[in-house]
Amino acid sequence: MNQSQTNRAKIGLSFIGGHLFICLCVCICILVLPFSKLLAATENLKIRIMLDPGHGGEDTGTKFKYIKEKTIALKVALRLKDALEKDPDFEVFLTRDKDEFISLSTRSQMAEEKKVALFISIHANNSSSPRAKGTEFYFENQNATDEESMFLANRENNAKDTNGSGTDEKSVDLSNILSDLAHNDHIIMSQQLSQHLLEAFQKNMRIKTRSLRQAPFKVLGVTMPATLIELGFLSNPGEALLLNRPTTQKMMADAIYDGLKTFKEKLDKIHRLTVK
Repeated sequence: MNQSQTNRAKIGLSFIGGHLFICLCVCICILVLPFSKLLAATENLKIRIMLDPGHGGEDTGTKFKYIKEKTIALKVALRLKDALEKDPDFEVFLTRDKDEFISLSTRSQMAEEKKVALFISIHANNSSSPRAKGTEFYFENQNATDEESMFLANRENNAKDTNGSGTDEKSVDLSNILSDLAHNDHIIMSQQLSQHLLEAFQKNMRIKTRSLRQAPFKVLGVTMPATLIELGFLSNPGEALLLNRPTTQKMMADAIYDGLKTFKEKLDKIHRLTVK
């Protein structure tokens, strides 16, 4: 082998080695990222949760006559807070505990600052059809399930806010690959969280549970698993009256609590497996 061939071989091996290193890093992250977040979530066997009652203050959200989304969301969140505070497995925070306006970006920032493991945003829905009804569960994804999901996300994202957000052009390098992996892990965990809450509602609630969906909600742009719950449709007169009842609000809070408990049990099981 002459010198030229030797140099080309070295370059080829260096190129292959570099790609193998990147692939190895990617594979390690695929395996480690989900577990690292789960271990953080179950540290000391207690989960920190941020409850986010949607809207507030001058931002009423959707409404039916005197029944307002901001009020329904807050009442359910406060009932859920009471249930979680009685359980030593949870530590709970709220983005608001009264009728006040808080921007979407501030809500997300509060969750990050408290280093919570889960983020639950609570809302009520609206439709052009008065016959639409049921509870829906959303997790963040830029690819919406359908046009209805995208429309809803745009409506919620256009709520009064003080801070805008833009997108930066990404370069193709290892850090962006790892960032994409982390985002994919976030989507998977958020979907599983939403699924547990959906199943709890199906088991405990008389209100029809419509579906599990995905949409690009700005408020769900956090680093921890997150879900947005649309409790029901205020555009449906019958469902609006039902949502306004304290008994229904308690049942919904209890259903969310049950879903969080089953999700916690899943995290505990993974935690036990990873520390062996």
